[in-house]
Amino acid sequence: MKMLFRLLPILLIHTANFVAIAQQPNDIWMLKEMLKDSTFNGEIVNRWYHNYGPIFLPSEAINHNWMQGRDNLIKNRNGLFTNISSTGKVYHISLISDTVIFTRIDSTIYEGYNNAAYVFSNNDTIYSLGGYGFWHFNGDLRYYRQSSRGWEVAPLNKRINFNVDDHGIHYDQQTGKIFYVTGEYFDEGIKRDVNDKPPISVYELNLKSKNWYELGIRTDEFFRIIAKANRIASLPWGELVYTPPQAVNKLQPYLLDYNENKIYKLKEPDKINKVFDGIMYNKSSNRFISYYNDSTLVVLTNPKSISRIPLIKSDFVETDISIYTPTGDSG
Repeated sequence: MKMLFRLLPILLIHTANFVAIAQQPNDIWMLKEMLKDSTFNGEIVNRWYHNYGPIFLPSEAINHNWMQGRDNLIKNRNGLFTNISSTGKVYHISLISDTVIFTRIDSTIYEGYNNAAYVFSNNDTIYSLGGYGFWHFNGDLRYYRQSSRGWEVAPLNKRINFNVDDHGIHYDQQTGKIFYVTGEYFDEGIKRDVNDKPPISVYELNLKSKNWYELGIRTDEFFRIIAKANRIASLPWGELVYTPPQAVNKLQPYLLDYNENKIYKLKEPDKINKVFDGIMYNKSSNRFISYYNDSTLVVLTNPKSISRIPLIKSDFVETDISIYTPTGDSG
């Protein structure tokens, strides 16, 4: 089944029993730019403001609020894909004759178990990690198998409750590791002591061995930086985040290097301004999409704006703050 978008005007085109919905023609322009960037394969960060909503929702998702979360965009050597939030639905996004086409490639039915899961690609296979549903967070690692058009589970050595937050996730594609700062999770089927607050840990998932390792306990200094931080991209050296104006450390991009347990900050005022101009201080923007490719941070915003900001490791200066206090466990 296929769904088509055209730029002007926005059309609702019926194919079988589905309707493709675009929020804005400019959203489709952003997808086109990613499709044209043939050298990029990696993580995509997509953020929207003012209840703007996702780029794409099929008709079966319109009346389901739990599906109307972030767009899970994935780019690998097989193309550009989106996974509908809280479902197993996967769509291939292609560009034919200046038309963006959404083609559903899965045949799943079960849904509601993986809200705010972390969706990524490893060795050109789409994975989904964790999420919330049916009264608890889960830590399952699932992968999409094209041959069966469905999802399979990849057993791990232990379950770490996992969901996508505004910070605290870094996928290192070079080493095949995911670094994760846990949140204060709960199981609504289990009684809780409100005074019982376990320490916040930093974990590493080795995707090759399928083993979790606890690296350490989050430091208070690290928490003060990221408490109101938002993700920008995964760089080869760590997670790039920014602190908004209301944060203690104002207008500052940080690089969180989980491998080295170090925090760096962007030091050049000109590049700091370019990052913020591209991401959240463009007053006409309701959405930005960002990713890192070929030593460049690429930021797309829906007023049809592209920012390309060269970033290398030497652009950052090391701080004296550690991310975690080590516990000795490592993969």
